[in-house]
Amino acid sequence: MQRSGIDWNKIRLAYVHSTKSFTAIAAEFGVTAAAAAKRCEREGWVRLRREAADALAMQAEQEIERRRLVELTKWNEDDLRMASALRARVARQLAAAKDATDIGPAQLRQLAGVVESAQRVGRLALGATTENSGAAPASAGAVDPVTVEAVNEAVARALGSI
Repeated sequence: MQRSGIDWNKIRLAYVHSTKSFTAIAAEFGVTAAAAAKRCEREGWVRLRREAADALAMQAEQEIERRRLVELTKWNEDDLRMASALRARVARQLAAAKDATDIGPAQLRQLAGVVESAQRVGRLALGATTENSGAAPASAGAVDPVTVEAVNEAVARALGSI
């Protein structure tokens, strides 16, 4: 029998969503520990508490994952901007050269190294491999390997035309 004035639903929620013992919760709500223990056993409060804790832990993990993904996305966007700026600077230097004698072998190697570094940064930011062999798994946000190859060919043509 339920005594009037006892809100067992409120007591159950207080137990399930806290770390307090049912004895402490019982004292807080003015019921006997024995009565709270019986309700706890009969209604499966321990299981409900565990399920609530598991759900909370899962939500926390999802939020952490979401925040990491947002941060990674920002980081990769910055990397892409930097890689594009590096490639654009090399392209301007190559376009400014009137002929092959304007750019010495050492500077040409240096520019080629900058282009290669920019490509690697860009590929990684897009989830692609850093090799010409293809793309990373689709789960990593891979790009089409043909697109990567097309970029490589365009850079090779630009460097070869000097």
